Amino acid sequence: MGTNKPPRQLEHLFLGILLCIAVAVVSYVLWVSYRPISSLMWAFIVSIIIANVTNLPKRLTIGVNFCSKDLLRAVIAVLGIVTSALILLQVGVGLLNALMVVLFSFFFGTWLGKKMGLDKTLTTLVGVGTAICGASAIAATAPAIKAKEEEVGLA
Repeated sequence: MGTNKPPRQLEHLFLGILLCIAVAVVSYVLWVSYRPISSLMWAFIVSIIIANVTNLPKRLTIGVNFCSKDLLRAVIAVLGIVTSALILLQVGVGLLNALMVVLFSFFFGTWLGKKMGLDKTLTTLVGVGTAICGASAIAATAPAIKAKEEEVGLA
């Protein structure tokens, strides 16, 4: 007879997502307690501590990878679409100024990185992080350009 048990992969996905939710909750609580550091930065700190203090079980990696790659990209894309539409409606022509600043920041940052001898991947990550929204832009861009974890951490 068949069981009503979900497939192992779905169970592992759920466990990894729960871990990410727990990190988010802890990061938010830390941010409320100590505001000079953003909740996103707290999430990085908590995640680094977890990665260095424990050996993350393989069954959690499916859900963690889903949250840190697929879900993050989708959320940033939706946030970008909604933000762009709202800004266009509220700011109008000022949006052109903002776009010019973002483009200048990205291209100047990548140019300066090349002049400083940084490799192309790290230069791109720093340029995106500087131009757009910091760590979340770096995290969203890293898989697309196949950046190493060390490069993401440095950026």
